[in-house]
Amino acid sequence: MVDGSRPNAVFEYRAITAPERAFINGVYRLFSEDPGSAGQDHSIGEAYGALKHWWDGHTNLDKAAPIYGADEATRRLVEKMAQLESYTPHEFVLSELQAVYGLEATAAITDANREMLLQALAASMKTMRERAESLKRELIDRLAALFHPTSQVYGDYQNAIEAWYKGLQDYQKDPHAYAVQQQVPAMLQHLPKINSLEETFWEDLPGSSGFGLGKVDSWTFDRSQEYVGRFEQGLKAIAECRPPIPDPEWEVEGGKAKVLGQSPGQTVEYAGKVRLKVSIPRKVSQVFLTSNGDDPRESNAQRVHVDGEWAEVVGKNPQIKLVSRTADGEYGRVVEIHFRNQDLRYRVEPARQPRLGEREYTFILAGDSSGVKMTFESLVQETLERSGMSKGELAKLLRELAEGLDR
Repeated sequence: MVDGSRPNAVFEYRAITAPERAFINGVYRLFSEDPGSAGQDHSIGEAYGALKHWWDGHTNLDKAAPIYGADEATRRLVEKMAQLESYTPHEFVLSELQAVYGLEATAAITDANREMLLQALAASMKTMRERAESLKRELIDRLAALFHPTSQVYGDYQNAIEAWYKGLQDYQKDPHAYAVQQQVPAMLQHLPKINSLEETFWEDLPGSSGFGLGKVDSWTFDRSQEYVGRFEQGLKAIAECRPPIPDPEWEVEGGKAKVLGQSPGQTVEYAGKVRLKVSIPRKVSQVFLTSNGDDPRESNAQRVHVDGEWAEVVGKNPQIKLVSRTADGEYGRVVEIHFRNQDLRYRVEPARQPRLGEREYTFILAGDSSGVKMTFESLVQETLERSGMSKGELAKLLRELAEGLDR
């Protein structure tokens, strides 16, 4: 204004009345961590700053207006505090705060209503300190009750959870047994090793990817019912978990075979050819097998029905999938066997960047007979496809080469 950049700007001034000054001081003392000495006056900016600092120190759950239910005054305060930074200090402290508690925003603050406003603010602050904590404590009580503790003492809660876990069978403790109820692995991970009920029930479990709810303090509305519901579903899935259906039994013979990895996904490295044998385990009536990537559980898949025992020679790199089925028609897990023929690296392969007009090939010189055989077989195949020679002509040529080796 002094330099003339805002020629139409005007100053507006209104004196702060004694009741307003007393209200500003009261707000500051209520919300500040350092209320100062008795009789000390504070500015509107200081009161506004104390309000902001107090608000910023709360969790998302504290700031979730719906959790205050029938307490309309606290709910309105929370909603108004969420808009704090959209008001000037003067607007918020001397207009918006009193509107929260039923006064007109333009009404004057008097000695009569000042004390009512400060008492109402103090009551809302107390509610905010207690409501989220009460909600979280109720949550622990609801979840722990599902384990039938002998009392509502936290030590008995923990004893009940420990007794529940010790009573589970080994197959029920397997986190891989629960493909649908994704919260179960998190429950099996955290419930057996509780150091703090608060940390487990407020942070570890709801914050896990299996529950997907986020830590309780990060909630923007009360998700207790959803949380307890998922927890109950998880306990039900664990209780109803049945012993796993045995995997199909299989083994490989020959080809210097080496089995790598752990079931249900393993790799067989071999040379030359290898023989795969599949048999039906006990308590299983059928085994189905596919070698083209199809799911063997699907009735329309190109699958082999194994009766008793099945065997076949493998010479390439197939992906075998196996699955057991009980007499009741229930399938077990799909077992995958990836075959990797080490000799295939000795095949004659077209060059990646051949010279113009020429067919160039590359190969790795093998150090054993099965690798050399692979090189010659692939060379023969390429020759038949590319050279125009007949099988008879090529066979004659190979015999002549073989006879030359005996001379």
